[in-house]
Amino acid sequence: MRLIAEQVTGAGSVSALNLNEGSGYGRIRIETSNLATTLQTSPSTIAVPPAAIPVIWPADDAPTVKVYSVDGVLAPLDPTAALVSSADVGIQKNGVVQVVLKTTNFPVSGNVQLRRVEKYGAASWVTAAVQSGGTFASADWVANVTFAPGFTTLQARATVP
Repeated sequence: MRLIAEQVTGAGSVSALNLNEGSGYGRIRIETSNLATTLQTSPSTIAVPPAAIPVIWPADDAPTVKVYSVDGVLAPLDPTAALVSSADVGIQKNGVVQVVLKTTNFPVSGNVQLRRVEKYGAASWVTAAVQSGGTFASADWVANVTFAPGFTTLQARATVP
């Protein structure tokens, strides 16, 4: 869990549970110049002043990568499924499924990956392949994934070598 703010004040608690990794706890990083001493964190953490002003709202021309579709079903622009009784995209297929990712303002020579985490499983990464005709302005990438029954969380990542 990463929290970035000018100040974090008030009383209460912040907990990060990591049931998938077996340790029971995740990680908390709070980037602030002013952290309330009455805030309890589990696991414990310290305030870390940001090295530079963090970019929370990137410019319109900033590079982006998004999950576009899963097995031909469009992903919502703002995924909100609770992973308890509903999903943002439902698939009913055994075997390999195509996940399409879209990049903008990103070089096709870059590396696009899809992180998948089953609800009660470990995380794994799948490398996506750029589709022909992709450009820096806009490109489609495909990752071939086999899903286990149940809920899986997907997260896209793009890096430049």
